[in-house]
Amino acid sequence: MNIDAIFESLNPQQLEVVYSSGRRLLCLAGAGTGKTHTLITKILYQTEILNIDPECILALTFTHSASSEMLARFKQYSNLTSYPVFTTFHSFCYSLLCKDQDILHHLGYSTIPNVIDDIQEKALCLEVKAITGVKLPAKAFKLSYSPKESQKFEYELFHKVLKRVMLERNLITFERIISCITKLFIDCNPLISKYLVKFTHIYVDEFQDTDLLQWKFVQAFMKYSSICVVGDIRQNIYSFRGCTNSVLKEIYDNDTWETHILDKNYRSTIEICNYANDFLKCFKDNYASIELKSERHGSEVIAMSLSEFFSSIDNLETTNSAILCRTNKEVQYLCNILDNHCVSYQTNQSLLEIALYKCALDSNYCIDFFINQLPTEQQLNILSRKNFDKNFNILAYLKSVFTDQFKKIYDIQDTDEFYSMKQLYELGELSLSEISYMSQDTLLYVGTIHSVKGLEFSTVYVYGVNTPAFHVLSSEDNKNLFYVACTRAKDTLFIIGNSLEYLN
Repeated sequence: MNIDAIFESLNPQQLEVVYSSGRRLLCLAGAGTGKTHTLITKILYQTEILNIDPECILALTFTHSASSEMLARFKQYSNLTSYPVFTTFHSFCYSLLCKDQDILHHLGYSTIPNVIDDIQEKALCLEVKAITGVKLPAKAFKLSYSPKESQKFEYELFHKVLKRVMLERNLITFERIISCITKLFIDCNPLISKYLVKFTHIYVDEFQDTDLLQWKFVQAFMKYSSICVVGDIRQNIYSFRGCTNSVLKEIYDNDTWETHILDKNYRSTIEICNYANDFLKCFKDNYASIELKSERHGSEVIAMSLSEFFSSIDNLETTNSAILCRTNKEVQYLCNILDNHCVSYQTNQSLLEIALYKCALDSNYCIDFFINQLPTEQQLNILSRKNFDKNFNILAYLKSVFTDQFKKIYDIQDTDEFYSMKQLYELGELSLSEISYMSQDTLLYVGTIHSVKGLEFSTVYVYGVNTPAFHVLSSEDNKNLFYVACTRAKDTLFIIGNSLEYLN
């Protein structure tokens, strides 16, 4: 498709976004309304038609896969030899740390530090907790924690020692990276002035998933740059990570921002869109929500009790279909039932299985992971022995405690797949954070609603509605999750569970 064809493919609402010259642009884009397609087209318009230097454009999103897809789609239509920066908040901040020696030294490092994951971070924090003797709760390990007045001394001591240990071992966390780099931007530190001036156009996709620190980061560019943010208030499902749609609401209320709405749904049938629109009525503050419009008819949304669902499980639609659950516990329960009925399916491997692959590759990761599985008091005792007893073999101790798990690790290490993976890991072409698997041998997907954000299926079964596992109306988070689950369906939507009296 050439550059002209992509413009012809847009509807009038999308074209308004593309051609807008507003410096503060909010695009409220409902599920399936082509927001990423619109955003890519706007960037193409700026670079191909307005001749804006693509290297002056910074497009931020929240996953590596999303940023990679955006770059690939841009390249598909662009005739340019240089490209905008499509990246995540964390990766952008880390790239500055890697390529800018002045920033690296400002943060106290002489060489690029190794980024540790959550399990490694928790193990390190427990070690520092043992060293300092503080009595802080685990949530105080995070920089974002707001300590009580009585905790401030211990909190500051803990993080001072943690920072020192990280510097000594050349380690860092993504939270610390984005916190430190963002502070430079917020303070307009001379070290980052060249980046503030360079990026004259900032885009943020999935804006409802922004946390307050990331929003402050974006605000730092406002003096110099045009800002375009794209999001949907009802698709905010990561509040447990600190993401908030309050910023989107704030911007929606701000007259200095130009607001555009995308409501033409290209994914779902009229019946599914109407069902989702009706569900929006259950929000007491149905603020900045988008009523979806579709032009394609299909079957009515089907409600089934749990008993009806289980009695028909041998006849499930398995072609491009998904059963979506609130938690991993329900996923496992359904997988066991499907196994008993010999129904083929695919699912994300459990976090444990993925962690065991990492353990098989890296002994340091292995130690950190299994220490994290122990009760807190036992963790602290082991870390103390590790620090003060040179003859203590911590790996041997963990093998004696976690016998079954280590047997699985040995089984993994005996496979041809692992041998190939180990070679890539040792060559530096594979990182621990990239190890995640999903089998493509089958067509029915079983997983949590969180796991399918941004995906779509011909048929969707939303499982456990209004059961103890999924009280849909109990919180805004659960309402948003149900809305996201329903709007993953293209042709057929099944609601499995109890009656949902949201219209009363």
